[in-house]
Amino acid sequence: MAKSQQITKLLKLCEEKWVEAGYFPSTVAEFKSIVKSDISSYMKEMGLEKFDSDVGIRYLESRKGLKRWQRLCHCVDFLNAALENPDVPFVKRNIQLRTYDLYGEIGEIAQKLVELKRKERVTPVTLTVYRQVLSEFNLSLHLKGIDKISELTELHVMEFLSSLKNNQSQRLFVIRAFCKYLYHEGYVKFELGTFLEGVRSPQREKIPSVYTAQEIEQIGNAINRSSYNGRRNYAIFLLASRLGLRVSDIIRLRFSDVDWDKNIIRIVQWKTKRENILPLLSDIGNAIIDYLQAERPTTGDDHIFVSSRPPYTRICRDTVWSAMQEAIRASGVNVRRRHHGIHAMRHSLATELLENGTPLPIISSALGHASTASTSNYLKVDMNRLRSILLQPPPVPNDFYLQKVTMFASD
Repeated sequence: MAKSQQITKLLKLCEEKWVEAGYFPSTVAEFKSIVKSDISSYMKEMGLEKFDSDVGIRYLESRKGLKRWQRLCHCVDFLNAALENPDVPFVKRNIQLRTYDLYGEIGEIAQKLVELKRKERVTPVTLTVYRQVLSEFNLSLHLKGIDKISELTELHVMEFLSSLKNNQSQRLFVIRAFCKYLYHEGYVKFELGTFLEGVRSPQREKIPSVYTAQEIEQIGNAINRSSYNGRRNYAIFLLASRLGLRVSDIIRLRFSDVDWDKNIIRIVQWKTKRENILPLLSDIGNAIIDYLQAERPTTGDDHIFVSSRPPYTRICRDTVWSAMQEAIRASGVNVRRRHHGIHAMRHSLATELLENGTPLPIISSALGHASTASTSNYLKVDMNRLRSILLQPPPVPNDFYLQKVTMFASD
């Protein structure tokens, strides 16, 4: 018979083993929070009192797709290990992070470009992309025996780019920037990437995933507002489905953004940095008040939606994503061949407005798009409107196929 144990007792045992193994306090705190706020809440929702290996498997299945899924697997492994061998200490896992080396003359110059981008305050993710691509380029040149800028030619640039299959647009962008940097800083006499100016990576056409108004209502009704974090999740769902807010704006929503007297929400969008003013609909306002009065912990953080565990700071994307997945699973809505994150609620709202005859500029304004070009992507899913403009083919005369002489006839 499989072993099982109360999750609280198992967590206490794991905590002792984490400390003995030499994990940093911050790492121990992270592991504890995953077990207490996520695994325990999952067991509570499923009506489970004790943890066993089968519970761990089902929990991980329910969390597939989360960015920190590997971390969750790590925690479940710890719980299983403590359950099976309570007297055996944990062995600390050392995760080797991949590094992107820049060496030699070309690498040193590439490093200067990375530092320049850092001073220009590009995002850490973009810096990593720059370093990765330039490291790959540096290595490909070294393997060809090219270690000096004076030996670099357009042919080498073309060979590197033509050998790529994945993330071509990223690599093209970085190499084009590197070639311009070499020319403007005087490392080369002419710009090696001139021929790249007209090159564009093929972009795959994207069809937004949308849900009908009935499906959206079904998902909303599946959120149990009397359950753990249910009121918070419901308010977040309404902001996404009724106003089309991006998750980046929902998690950053502050008390100062909501004007209760004028019944509006005024935000500066995180993605576009553009101000957007939206109506504070009554059901959304009531849901937020319900959350604030009955569920939100007392904290000095001025974000409306905060974590349910200390130190009670702004919630993260993964929390919102996980809550949405739980709601969709509980609703029974078929998500096959459709994206089912919170951004799909935004697509669905735009499509519903379009089908109701709302002018494109108004939809664009409501969603906070910089132009109607972005909003026009939602036209791809308005199949009823597309069908209405299809031209009927002219009828074929009855004697067409009875002609004795046609272009298909043989001599």
